Amino acid sequence: MAAYAVSTVARPVKQREPGAVAFPVADNVTIRKGCFVMASAAGYATPADGTTDGLVFLGIADETVDNTLPGHAAGGKHIRVVGCTG
Repeated sequence: MAAYAVSTVARPVKQREPGAVAFPVADNVTIRKGCFVMASAAGYATPADGTTDGLVFLGIADETVDNTLPGHAAGGKHIRVVGCTG
């Protein structure tokens, strides 16, 4: 499981209007509705899996997206995410 450092400084909170925001999905992943969604270093949405060091939390998946089907590619599908901070 990933280790998290204790925050020692206050940080501003970014807030979006209520509703879902779409993000491009990483190649060869399935993100299930209700799961935490992270942004990879390349900027693609990927499911949080406990090894998310260096990734940025985007929010919670509002739908299930399977980007493992034939013809899959990074950014080939988008996922709606709620509770977004980015």
